[in-house]
Amino acid sequence: MNRRGRPRLPLRPVKVGEVLFDRAREAAGRVAEVTADRVTLVRPGRQPWTAERARTRPATEAEVRQLAAVAAHTAAGAGDGRPVQRRSSGTANAPASRRRNSRMPERPDPEAGEVWFDQRKGQAGRVLAVRPGAEQVTLVRPGGHPWFAAFAQLRRPTAHEERQLAALARLHRQAVRDR
Repeated sequence: MNRRGRPRLPLRPVKVGEVLFDRAREAAGRVAEVTADRVTLVRPGRQPWTAERARTRPATEAEVRQLAAVAAHTAAGAGDGRPVQRRSSGTANAPASRRRNSRMPERPDPEAGEVWFDQRKGQAGRVLAVRPGAEQVTLVRPGGHPWFAAFAQLRRPTAHEERQLAALARLHRQAVRDR
């Protein structure tokens, strides 16, 4: 019996490798492990999570296709952690407004492939595309979904944040190879 006095419905059988939708997380994932009342789900390039079997349902065809597209995207090497080649800042001949000692912060000038830190989201990501007119960039993390960030929200990542992103990319490539 559940809290409302209704008999519990039997849990439907679940197999490892099956794709389920977790209603609590609102995400589809492939079953990695099954226990009595819980399943461990995995999305490509993401940490596995545990969900109650009662809160999952079989994924729809569209959700299965979406999961396959995410897997293909991550396997294609999106955010692959290649070393970033930085341009010199060229502040020696720059106007006073761009020198480091200036009171105004330097305006970000991102290029595709560079690593930038999005202060709004609190994550570093690799630049996929730049929209200078809109002062917006598209960032992505290894195995993650791309997101937009405004130039005003960007800063250069610290060395530690760059190492974290590179380590995440290595782990993601290893997980893709191990499939």
